[in-house]
Amino acid sequence: MVKKHKLDPETRYRVMSSIKSVNTKPEIIFRKTLWSMGVRGWRCHVVNLPGKPDLAFKRNKLAIFVDGVWWHGHPKYFKLGSKGAYWDKKIQGNKKRDSKNNKILRKMGWKVLRIWDIDILSNPTKQANLVIKRLNKLNQPQ
Repeated sequence: MVKKHKLDPETRYRVMSSIKSVNTKPEIIFRKTLWSMGVRGWRCHVVNLPGKPDLAFKRNKLAIFVDGVWWHGHPKYFKLGSKGAYWDKKIQGNKKRDSKNNKILRKMGWKVLRIWDIDILSNPTKQANLVIKRLNKLNQPQ
């Protein structure tokens, strides 16, 4: 039997509050990669848009989210039932919120691009090229 460690509320709060939600390592790597490839014109952590996109190209109406595999429930890294009911509910709630924010942004005329943090860490240039391709498409006359 695997022993589960329960944290007291104060310790759990301290641990959870130490997890960064902005300027994470993948975000910084991604922004540096975009910059080195000549991409300009974004704003970071746009609080007046649903979901607070990690990057937003306002002129092109492109919202980009860098999603952590754990917190956003990547199917390869988060298996329902493996961490208990609390985490199943938490991650399912995060996924539902993400979907809702995507829909709201789309209704507002924005395009949404979600990129897994693990994909940025393994190949930031490939992910930056996806953004460049999307921006080029958005800049073409319709």
